[in-house]
Amino acid sequence: MKHHMILSIIALVTSIACTSQTNWVKTKVGSELSVKFPNKPFVDTKPERRLTMFTTSKSNDNCSFTVVVRKQVIKDYDRISKLSLSEQEKEISSFLNKGVIQFIQDGDIVTPLKSFKTGNYRGKEITYTLKKDNGKQSIIFEKFIIANNNLYIISFSTYQKGLCENDKDFFFNSITVSTEK
Repeated sequence: MKHHMILSIIALVTSIACTSQTNWVKTKVGSELSVKFPNKPFVDTKPERRLTMFTTSKSNDNCSFTVVVRKQVIKDYDRISKLSLSEQEKEISSFLNKGVIQFIQDGDIVTPLKSFKTGNYRGKEITYTLKKDNGKQSIIFEKFIIANNNLYIISFSTYQKGLCENDKDFFFNSITVSTEK
């Protein structure tokens, strides 16, 4: 009897977790990638800076989901695109390493910078903490992806460790490649 009750509770919790993520909004964030957000994101475009930002929050604004897209980020991308695949990967990896370190210069690194691949695109991921002006410390999980000379910064942040953990994982696992060159 206890065994059936435990299984029923596990099934209920699993179904609640699964259905809570079925209403997520798949959003094309650029010509190369799509991401699912927990609700429709606010979109802010700055054409003069070749920048678009998608952002939304959940759990009383304690969990933020953001994608920043910056177009034409590598000045000599045409030269790099003519290199061998291994040389292209080295150049893009070097660009990402420098950019990530510059981007998080005020943060304290929690997990080291790791490389990953999504479709044919290379990226880096890192977790760090950052103290906000209000004194709160946020935990930030970020993935940086270069796709056809566009930089995608996919970010989840929270003020409370473990809050929205399943949503964070679902958000990052929802990254899909739309088209590839």
